[in-house]
Formats: sequence, C-alpha cells, structure tokens
Amino acid sequence: MTRLADRWAAIAAPAVVFWGGAVLTGVLAAGGPRRLAELSDWLEGLGDALQLGVAVGGLCVVVASVIVVSRLTTPALRLLEGYWPGCLSRIRSKLIDRAHARLEKTELSWQELLAKRRTDGDLSSDDQDALAVLELRLHRFPSDPSRLMPTRVGNILRAVESQPRDKYGLDGVSTWPRLWLVLPDSTRHELVAARQALNSAVGATLWSTLFAVLIPSTLLFVGLSNRWPAGVLLVVCALSASAAGCVAYTAIRWWMPARAEAFGYLVESAYDLYRLALYEQLRWPLPTDPRQEREAGREITEYLWRGSDNPAPRFTRYRAELIGEQPDA
Repeated sequence: MTRLADRWAAIAAPAVVFWGGAVLTGVLAAGGPRRLAELSDWLEGLGDALQLGVAVGGLCVVVASVIVVSRLTTPALRLLEGYWPGCLSRIRSKLIDRAHARLEKTELSWQELLAKRRTDGDLSSDDQDALAVLELRLHRFPSDPSRLMPTRVGNILRAVESQPRDKYGLDGVSTWPRLWLVLPDSTRHELVAARQALNSAVGATLWSTLFAVLIPSTLLFVGLSNRWPAGVLLVVCALSASAAGCVAYTAIRWWMPARAEAFGYLVESAYDLYRLALYEQLRWPLPTDPRQEREAGREITEYLWRGSDNPAPRFTRYRAELIGEQPDA
C-alpha cells in the first residue's frame, strides 16, 4: 500500500505543480498578493462541506489530467522517436540524412583507431578513451543504416530492436513478448522500473509543453483584462514560456536519451542472459555455436510469426535431459 501511494505521489506531483502554477499565475496576474489574500479569505469563509467539495474537485482535476497525460505518453514517445505523419516526411528525411552523416563520421573515426591499433599493436590512453566513446556512440545506432531514425531517442530504441537479430538471429518484435513471460521476477522489475523512468521523462516533456502553452495564455488573458502594460505582459509571457521550454528541451536532449539508453541496456542484457530459456520453453534444440545460433534464431522467429509444418527440428525434452532421461527420439 505504501509503495502504491509513493508511486501515485510521484506520478501526481507534476500535475499538482502544473495546476498550482496555473492557479497561482492567474490569481497573481489578476491582482497580485492582494488577490491571493482575498482568495484565501474566501476559502476560509466557506463551510466545511464546501471546502471539502473544492478539495475533491481539485483532486479530480489533478487525477483526470494525470490520466490524460499518461494515455498520451506512448503516442508522444512515438513522435519523439521520429514516427511522424507524411506531411513531415521532408523534415524527417533531412534529419535522417544528418544522422547518417554522424554515423558515417563515427564509423570512420572508429575504423581509423582500429587500424592504428592493428598497426602499432597498442593505443595510447587518450586513443583508448576515444575508441570506447566511439564504440558507445555506434551502439546507439541500428546496425542497418536504412533503419535510421531522425531523433536520438528513435535511434537508441531502434538499435534495441535490432540487437537481438544482429547477435542471435531473434527478431525483437516477435520474441520479446515471449521472452518477457520467462524472465525472472527480479529482471522484470528492473525492466519495468527502467521503462517507467523513460515514461517519466516523456511525461516531463508533455507537462513542460503544456506549461509553456497554458501559463503565457493565462497571463495574456488576465493581463489584458486588467490592462497590464503591453511591454511588461509580453516580457513576463516570454520568460515563463522560455523557462518551460528549457525544461522540455533538457528532457528531450539529455534526460530522455539517457533513460532510453538505460532501458536498452537492460533489454539487451535480458536477451544475453535468458534467451536460452526461450529455447527451452519452445522445446527448440539448443545451438552449438554462434553461427548456428543465428540460424536457429531466424528459424524461431519464422516459427513464432507463422508456425511451421516442417519435420525438423525435433522438439527436445530439456527437463528430461536434466534428470538423466533420454530425450525424445
């Protein structure tokens, strides 16, 4: 119960800040501290029942906004990955070209350092650090350049989808739901926490964007109604919108890619450590070497997508082998 309350508090905190900021902005813009004092006196003058009704109404607004934003998290993440409508195809293509240029530049620098290591036999500490950084950057891109996305988050998550196929022949889209069901509870807990952290970064972007729209609009409406000087009103609106925009930019530029990368490492690690559990649950024969594993992974992917009526491979009784019995002939 305590964990659930803590989770709801963490989820609702941005909504409380958002609506509290909106109400406070509107009240202060309408009359400054005097208007805020009048509002406080008005609330104190209400009966207990009406005060409770106001509190419940505010809570309902907060909960409703949390639900709406949570429902928008997945579509917003898709947009931030780079899955855009056709009207933005030209911008998307230009951004993908830029990502392709960065990838080519990174690969060229990486290959130069590898060639230097082969020639000299060793690298200096600076070159070793540079090589590690380049390898980390390459890990954030999908191996197939045709699968590049226009954003950093999109390329990181697309690389996560590509890694199981590149390493083990397993298609991430078709095998991940099955692998999830055989993962240990502790691993699933870590993955859920990492995904919630990514969703929190997306939520911060949404709340900041809403704040950047609502607060200046509130200031503009209330300020014009109270005949604020136009210059002061525009400056205040610009400052509030800029502050919210900086938060959104920080979330998109640094916070969200870092959370996506952490989630991607855990997904990759889940395949590294537990992919053989998928073989066991499917009663598929274990591969004997990396090359055979890639072929077996492609066969499993095809089997999970479409099924098969082939007589091979023969299913294996893993549990029977573990206790010394002979597997099925």
